[in-house]
Amino acid sequence: MIELRAGRYVSAIWFVQGVNKDFLGALWRDEGDDFVFDYRIRSYEDNLIGRKSKDKIAAYRMEFLPGDNEQFAVDVASRVVSSLKFTDFVPYGSHDKVLVNSDDPIVIVELLAARPWAHTGFVGAAEA
Repeated sequence: MIELRAGRYVSAIWFVQGVNKDFLGALWRDEGDDFVFDYRIRSYEDNLIGRKSKDKIAAYRMEFLPGDNEQFAVDVASRVVSSLKFTDFVPYGSHDKVLVNSDDPIVIVELLAARPWAHTGFVGAAEA
């Protein structure tokens, strides 16, 4: 969902478990660039994980304007996540916000590895 690499600062990652679907979002920016909020909603079609799954995924991107600071971007992204309770994501299931605040891929993977919903790993360029 997000490519982790040195110099890519990740502010926070959100996960919401719905009924037969989930939401995953990441707020990040590359060095010298503006914040981006990438998020996706996955509807479960099978019990497989990864590229072999037939799950339906809708992906979205919100790009912030120059001068939008991190706190503003976190607040806006948090509102997007909170709005799920007003959609077909009812009942609004368990949710998790991981404050990452790092540009070190190893640190980010270690933070996510502790979450039961995260399927972490390193992917080579040929697999990406």
